[in-house]
Amino acid sequence: MTFAYLASPYTHADEGVMEKRFLSALACAAWCLQNRLWVYSPIVHNHQIAERYSLPKNYAFWNAYNFSILDRANELLILAIEGWTTSLGVKGEIDRARFNSTPSFLLFPGGNDTLYHKVKYDDTETNAPRSSSLELRS
Repeated sequence: MTFAYLASPYTHADEGVMEKRFLSALACAAWCLQNRLWVYSPIVHNHQIAERYSLPKNYAFWNAYNFSILDRANELLILAIEGWTTSLGVKGEIDRARFNSTPSFLLFPGGNDTLYHKVKYDDTETNAPRSSSLELRS
């Protein structure tokens, strides 16, 4: 079975922002699964565990666990929502994917969580997405 690892920003000083980021990752993961794109999202998987059992909600705590799964993924999908360019976790996941030669793509959300644009990610020169987008429809 092949699967993608869905990276998305999470940690923030404002708990409301973290909840919004969780809900964005949840919607994206659901959309991927509805479209038979097998995906693992560490935010979707771990948010409720961290909430319920008072575990840390930061990259330092979760990175070894997340990398153990990312190392097995066939591609990295980066959910391009507010905060993705400054997220330490997303940066770490991009660096790890690059180290493993795992193809990386940006996912730009469309309206109503029904359409995402998938764009090849290449930050080797410009730190910006390169190439044309592919629309994935539900």
